[in-house]
Amino acid sequence: MRICIVCHYFWPEISAPSARLKEMAEAWVAAGHEVTAVTNFPNHPSGEIQAGYRGKHFLEERVDGIRILRCRTYATPNTGILKKTLGHLVFAWNVTRQAARHLAGTDVILVSSPTLFSAVGALRLGRRLGCPYVLEVRDLWPAIFVELGVLKNPLLIRALERLELFLYHRSRSVVAVTQAFADDIASRGIDKDKIAVIRNGVDLARFEPGEKSAAVAREFGVEGRFVVLYIGAHGISHGLGAVLEAARRLEQEPDVHFLFVGEGAEKEALVQRAREMNLANVSFHPAQPRDRVADLYRLADVCLVPLRNIPLFRTFIPSKMFEIMGSGRPIVAAEPGGEDRAAGGRGRDRRRDPRAQEGSRLARRAGAQRPRVRDEALRPARAGAPLPRDLGAGSGQSVILLTGATGFAGRFASEVLLERGLAFRCLVRDPAKAKALADRGVPLEFGDVRDEGAVRRALEGCTGVINLVPFSQEHVALLLREASRAGARRILLVSTTAAYTRSKALFEGTEAEIARSSLAWTVLRPTMIYGAVGDRNMERLVLALRRFPVHPILGTGDRLLQPIHVRDLARAIADAYASEKTVGRAFNLSGKRPLSYRESVGEIARQLDKRIWMFSLPHGMAILAAEVSRRIPGLPKISGEQVQRFNEGQTFGHEEATEAWGFDPMDFSTGIRMELEDLGLLGR
Repeated sequence: MRICIVCHYFWPEISAPSARLKEMAEAWVAAGHEVTAVTNFPNHPSGEIQAGYRGKHFLEERVDGIRILRCRTYATPNTGILKKTLGHLVFAWNVTRQAARHLAGTDVILVSSPTLFSAVGALRLGRRLGCPYVLEVRDLWPAIFVELGVLKNPLLIRALERLELFLYHRSRSVVAVTQAFADDIASRGIDKDKIAVIRNGVDLARFEPGEKSAAVAREFGVEGRFVVLYIGAHGISHGLGAVLEAARRLEQEPDVHFLFVGEGAEKEALVQRAREMNLANVSFHPAQPRDRVADLYRLADVCLVPLRNIPLFRTFIPSKMFEIMGSGRPIVAAEPGGEDRAAGGRGRDRRRDPRAQEGSRLARRAGAQRPRVRDEALRPARAGAPLPRDLGAGSGQSVILLTGATGFAGRFASEVLLERGLAFRCLVRDPAKAKALADRGVPLEFGDVRDEGAVRRALEGCTGVINLVPFSQEHVALLLREASRAGARRILLVSTTAAYTRSKALFEGTEAEIARSSLAWTVLRPTMIYGAVGDRNMERLVLALRRFPVHPILGTGDRLLQPIHVRDLARAIADAYASEKTVGRAFNLSGKRPLSYRESVGEIARQLDKRIWMFSLPHGMAILAAEVSRRIPGLPKISGEQVQRFNEGQTFGHEEATEAWGFDPMDFSTGIRMELEDLGLLGR
C-alpha cells in the first residue's frame, strides 16, 4: 500500500507528534508499505529552519526507508497566534501546490491534527489524487484554545468548529488517541462506526528501566542529586509556574534538584521567574534529540506530568506518561482528572490541583521510596484449563456481572441466562432501558463501564463477568483489573469479526491484553448480527426493500456475507461461558453458511413477496447514494458505512465453536423470517 502522511511537524523536530508519526511510518515500511511524509522544513519550536535545510523551497529526501517531501515553509517561533496560524495556512496550501505532483498512485492519506489546517491540506490533496484521508486527532481543536482563553471571538470559534466537523465528516475514518476524544467527537454527530481509538504507546526496546548515567548526570549538573524532571513543551497548557513554587518550598532540601528540559512559548517567562525567585535548585536546558530522551528519564528519580486545571484536560492522556512508565520511573501527575486509567492505577500519584505544597509532599515521598522496577508477568489463562467449580452452569454459588444487557444482543443474552436459572446482576447506564430487567427481579447497578467506582461496586461478590459492551481498550482493561481485584475468576467478552476488517490494530491490542489476563477468559467474535427489531443492519435493508422496487448493488454483489442471528449469539454466550473447552480461546461465530449480498436481497424479497430490480453501482456511487438518501426526509437511513459493511465479504467459519460446545446456528432463510415476523411484515 502507498501511504501518505501529511503533518505540520515531523522528524527531526522534537515533539510528540513527530515521534509518533515517525515510529508509525517506520513500522509500516517494515511491513512492506511505501510511506511518504509531506511536511515542513524542520523549524519547531525555535522558528528557525535547521542548518542543512536553509535556503530551499522544496526538498525530497529519504530517512529510514521513509520518503519525505518538504514544502516551502513560513517559519515562526512557537509564540504568537497570528504568525503561527499563518504558518499553518501556508503549509496547508503548499501540500497540494508542491507535493501533489509527486504522489501519484497514493492509496490513503493519514493527516494528524493539530492542526486542522493540515487536514484541510489533506482534504484538498485527497481530492486531487482521488484517494481517502484518515484524520488522526491528538488535540480537540478549537476547544482546547477556547478553554485556555486563547480564542474568545464567538464568530471565529463558531467558524472553526464548523470547519472541524466538516473535516470529520469528509474523512474516511477518524482516529482518536483517547476514548474521551472519541466520545466527544461522536457526541457531535459523527458516526461512531468511523471512529477508532488508538492510544499513544511506548517502544519498550527504546524506553526501558536502567541506572543513571554518571556522564549524563555530570553534563546536566545533577551528580548526587534527587532529580525531579520535567521534559516536554513549556507552554500555556502545563502550569509549570506551580512547579517553580514547589521548588521554592524545597529550597531547604539541598539534594533535590528540578530539571526542566524543552522549549515553548512560556519558557522565557519561566526562566525569568526562576531568576526573580533566586532558585538555585532549578535549571533549564534546551530540547534534546529523541535518542537522548530515554537517558534523561533514567536520570530522574521522579518525573512530572502537569496540566492546567481546565475541564477539557480530563480527556487527555499525555504521551510522555507511557515513556516514563516504560523507563520504570514514578510519576507525579497534576491533572484535572480524566483518563488516568492509562496508568492502571499503579505507580502513579494524582492531585486535582497542581498546588506546590502537594507537589512537594509527593516529590519527597517518591524520594523516600526510590523506585524498584518490577516486571509482573501476568499468567495467561491456559487453553482448555478447567473452570473453577463454582462457575459452571447451574451452580448456585456463581454470580455473573453482565454488562451491555440493555443493548441489542444483551436483551436476548439476559433472557437466556434467566431461562437457565443463572444468577447475574447488570451494570446499566439508563434506568429507563433496564425496566424489563428490574421487573424480572434482576439486580441492577447503575453506572458506566468506564467508571472505575461503578465497575468496582458492580463486581462485589461476583465470580465472573460477561461483557457485551463494544470493545474499547480502556473499559476492557478496567474490567480485567477490577475483576481480578474482586476475586472473580471467569470472564467472557464479545468482540466482533471487525477485528479482521475494520480497526484491526485496536482489536488486536485489546485481545492481546485479555490474553495476558490471569482470569479464565474467552472471546467471542460474531459477524454481522441480525434477527429482531432493533438490529442496525438487516432491519434497515428490509424496510428499504419493502418500500422501493429498485435496489442498488455495490459492484457485482457477489461478495459473501455470513450474518449470525441474535438468538444464536445469545445461546452461544451462555454455552461458551459454561464450557471448560473455551477457556483461553477466541471463537468466530457466524451463520450456517455464506451467501452473497445479492442472494440476501433476493431472499428478503422472496419472503416479502416483492419483486425487486437490482442494478450494479460503482463503489463510490453506491456509498454516495446512501449518504444522500439518509439526508432526505422519508427515505431509509442507510449510511455509506453500512453499504460498505454489507459488501466487505464477511465470511468466517464457526467450526471451532461447533467442536467446543456444539454451536449449530440457523440458516439465513429461517433467521430473516423470524425478523420479518418480529417486524410484523409477513402477510402484509
